[in-house]
Amino acid sequence: MSEELEKSERRPGVERRTLVKGAAWSLPVIAVAVGTPLASASQPFDLVPAFSSSLSLSVKVLTVTLAEVNLFGSLTITNNGTAASPANATVLLTYNSALVQLTISGVGVTVAGTAGNRLLTLPSIPAGGTLTIDLSPSLLSSGILALGVGAHASTITAVVTAAGDTVNNTATGSIGITVLRLS
Repeated sequence: MSEELEKSERRPGVERRTLVKGAAWSLPVIAVAVGTPLASASQPFDLVPAFSSSLSLSVKVLTVTLAEVNLFGSLTITNNGTAASPANATVLLTYNSALVQLTISGVGVTVAGTAGNRLLTLPSIPAGGTLTIDLSPSLLSSGILALGVGAHASTITAVVTAAGDTVNNTATGSIGITVLRLS
């Protein structure tokens, strides 16, 4: 009877022991729920380079290619992410400067470095947006003469670097001229 009396004298509500048990279990759940959105939101942008406006001409006689010219008119950087990219992401543009001269320009883009090894600094690109950089290529006659028979065009590479952006950040292509190549 004293047990029944104790129960009836207690105030209605949740016991302290039940609260402590519930709190102990809820802390790890809250920590996981808070940590997960922060981890997934750490990289909301994805800058992807691509060469576009390509020009590829070849002069052939039967199976012999007398000359082949490959040039790109522009480099497009697309932000495939869900948020704007940070300003000051960079693109390292490498190519054979003995074959090709590039005059590089784009809105908000700054260019540094030497011919064949240019570092472009980009403005912020909105989510889903693109930035087109005009390359204005011209072949150098001194480089073409130095090639001789059988020489091939070189590779042009664009590598985008932005804090934490590590996927889809390289584009390559053939640029320059090939003289007298058997197909």
